[in-house]
Amino acid sequence: MNEGAVAFIDCLGWKGIWRRTSAQLVIDRIKAIKTIAEDEARKFTTSFNLMFGNMRIHQTFISDTVAIGVDVEKKSELSHAARGMLILTVAAIAQRVSAHLILGTPPLSVRGSVFYGQFEIQDSIVIGEAIDQVASTHELADGAFIWIPPELDKSVEAFWAYSAQNISALDEKSVFERYEQFIEDGKNYGPEFAFFKELAKTEPAKYKKWLIWSASAGFLRYSVPIKSQGPVACIVPNPIIGSLKNPSVMIQQYRIAMESKDPAVETKKENTLRFLEYSVNDFNIKLGLLREAILPGVLYR
Repeated sequence: MNEGAVAFIDCLGWKGIWRRTSAQLVIDRIKAIKTIAEDEARKFTTSFNLMFGNMRIHQTFISDTVAIGVDVEKKSELSHAARGMLILTVAAIAQRVSAHLILGTPPLSVRGSVFYGQFEIQDSIVIGEAIDQVASTHELADGAFIWIPPELDKSVEAFWAYSAQNISALDEKSVFERYEQFIEDGKNYGPEFAFFKELAKTEPAKYKKWLIWSASAGFLRYSVPIKSQGPVACIVPNPIIGSLKNPSVMIQQYRIAMESKDPAVETKKENTLRFLEYSVNDFNIKLGLLREAILPGVLYR
């Protein structure tokens, strides 16, 4: 059995969706997730492989629920840092899939959760400790959240500390090699990365600061409303990473996707919109700190 991190995500408002839009259109959009998840996984491959070994991705569909798992090809016991990167990687992949679904037509909002442990994903069959955990938690969030349970914090924090130490130790040549590998994996990154190419060549110390920042910038701590429990403080992927240039577009898409006269759905919508506004502010604060550390007024201007 594999050992790694697993995410379950499913669509909110799936029941009766065939009455509101073309059933085939929705099916085609769900099927497209496989390619999207694989493309997103490749963006993390180089960084992970350099530190921990060859990462693999597994996925399947169970109706509107998407199961995504990531593990390492070698079977030796993984450090907390390696576990933390697998946890963050599968959460980030799930969030990018979520961004794809909400920004398309029709907009589809999702919720989900992440866990670490043993799992198997073969065809449409899923089994294992991590599967049991995400199966029992992915529908608990009272809104469009993909959340990482607090018991996984130790591994996530261990990865962020390890990553900062590892990057700080890179020499100038390795810094630029890391940049080239990073861009090769993430071919869809925007034109602003031309700035980082020059920075990696001429000011590697500043580029290291960006690498350290980028390891955690896509995540934040938030009190996620959990049904029957109340708020649970945990780490979540930042949803606006999928719409950095115009987050208001994403927010509007969530308004459309979660429109309902049902009071329970309205509560989910309010919780989600509050979270989105918080996420925008959190990222802007982090971005401001990075600007101060590198070149004020240059990054993402």
